Amino acid sequence: MEKEFSFALIGDDEEIMFIRLKSGFRTSTHQDLLYSCVQENLDRGIKNWIIDLEEVPFPTITVMALFIAITVQIRNLGGELTLVSLQQSAKNNFSTFSPLTFLTIEPSVESVVEVIEKAKEKQKSPQVVEKPQEEIAEHPIVDTFDHSNFIDDETSTIIIDDELKFESEKERGSTKKVKNEKEKPLVNELIQVDSQSLELYKICDFIVEHARTAGIKEKQVGKIKISVYEACLNVIEHAYHSKPGNIIEVAVEYNHAYFKIIIRDFGLAFRKLQNKTYDVEQAVENRQSGGFGLHIINRSMDEVTYESDALNGNCLILVKFLPA
Repeated sequence: MEKEFSFALIGDDEEIMFIRLKSGFRTSTHQDLLYSCVQENLDRGIKNWIIDLEEVPFPTITVMALFIAITVQIRNLGGELTLVSLQQSAKNNFSTFSPLTFLTIEPSVESVVEVIEKAKEKQKSPQVVEKPQEEIAEHPIVDTFDHSNFIDDETSTIIIDDELKFESEKERGSTKKVKNEKEKPLVNELIQVDSQSLELYKICDFIVEHARTAGIKEKQVGKIKISVYEACLNVIEHAYHSKPGNIIEVAVEYNHAYFKIIIRDFGLAFRKLQNKTYDVEQAVENRQSGGFGLHIINRSMDEVTYESDALNGNCLILVKFLPA
């Protein structure tokens, strides 16, 4: 198997180990090979290291944690590891990396046991075969929350353009402008989690806590919670193809006038979809699940926009305007 990295001794006395990671460096096997290479050369007395990341625009959480582990070992021996040629997108990943994202932290032994037992039950359930990228279209059949509150007699239309902006037929107050009002200080908070389904509940708890702090009514809090769950599940299964070790960043910004949620990932962007109307009754009759997640989000929030670029990743912005 190709190592997906090259290495050579450089410098006048050949005392500096230079490693260049290739674009395919991402799997745990690649990381194990790099770690073994470092161990062998540390045993030989090589203390100064350079790793070139020019071909790795989006280092994963596990890759960044590996660099930290290697750095600790090298510094314990009186040496140093330096990363060079980082693209802006890689710098963004490093700036958003947090030990709270990588480490598992629970409040008590009992909660740890509960998490492990749930993981065992999940392993016993049938596994879903991952589809290739070109077959992925819309939200998969995964229902955890009760969606019945979102089906009523009103008709909602989802309009999806190049930026995946959604609007409803009913008036949603989208002409309102978000302002930094002086009556109440603006609150900004952020949480980062790993791209696995067990982490979704941390995001939901985070959203519920701040939505209640913002004074949103409990029924609306529940709808916002489900919307964020659906959006983040979509990130895990579509943007990251259900692969752990990637970042999901969720931020809230709010005052007395509005409550904004920003969901950011660095995976695959949504591809362009054709404009269409989601008919709830027809979907139920045809046992269709695709598109219902977008329908829920559209019905729950006043403004929904989607932005994507190579440097800043994919960003879904949800806004709920608060009553005066």
